[in-house]
Amino acid sequence: MRAAADQWKGRGIRQRAEAAHVEHLYDLMYRFGSGFEHPDAWMMSDLISRRDKELAMQTQPGERYVDNVLAGSIFCLKVMLGCLAKYFGFGRDEDLVKLQQLIESLA
Repeated sequence: MRAAADQWKGRGIRQRAEAAHVEHLYDLMYRFGSGFEHPDAWMMSDLISRRDKELAMQTQPGERYVDNVLAGSIFCLKVMLGCLAKYFGFGRDEDLVKLQQLIESLA
């Protein structure tokens, strides 16, 4: 188990995603989420608005990105379930196909 964990040492998050063949998750969710943790000018512009000739900053969570987060979470769930199915050797039986179709319909 230790050897498996050691293979990730010295790799950045992007390199880990590439090695695990989930770079699409990095592009979709990690970069999006990082904007809230380490905002740049573009992300900050979403949190600042003008009210009565004064600038106002939204400091509390809002509903603006809920749909993006839910869609991304569904996509991540799909990838995770696919990885688990592969790990445990599940075939593409009828239930897995139905689950994939359900997740794709939600995203």
